[in-house]
Amino acid sequence: MHPDPVRQSASSGAHPPDLSLVIVTYRSADVIGACLDSVGAAGGVSREVFVVDNASRDGGPDLVERGYPAVHLIRNNANRGFAAANNQALTLCRGRVLFFLNPDTAVRPGALAAGIAWLDAHPATGLAGARMVNPDGTPQESVSL
Repeated sequence: MHPDPVRQSASSGAHPPDLSLVIVTYRSADVIGACLDSVGAAGGVSREVFVVDNASRDGGPDLVERGYPAVHLIRNNANRGFAAANNQALTLCRGRVLFFLNPDTAVRPGALAAGIAWLDAHPATGLAGARMVNPDGTPQESVSL
């Protein structure tokens, strides 16, 4: 397990964190640990991490609670759906930038800091997406035109 994904969190300070990450899970016990480990290893920015679980019965929420104590875990008693679960965390986020992340993804080292730096250099930008690649580094199509 990598360092806690929110160990650089500014949640106890007067300043908001650079980044709020929101991850919605449902039956994601097999992937959420690796995702959170990658967030912890990404470094470079202060952050807070929210995991909203939609009533999984696979042990995923317990894994998050035991292995990642600084993660803000929200346990739903029913599957509220992807959008509603994101909105639950959204009301709690304090970061300058909001990042929605799927539980089956891995964040590459430096990617969060690079994203924040890019957004800071382009203040008129209101929405941006991350470049997605497959595990072998080849581009992953995320839209079709």
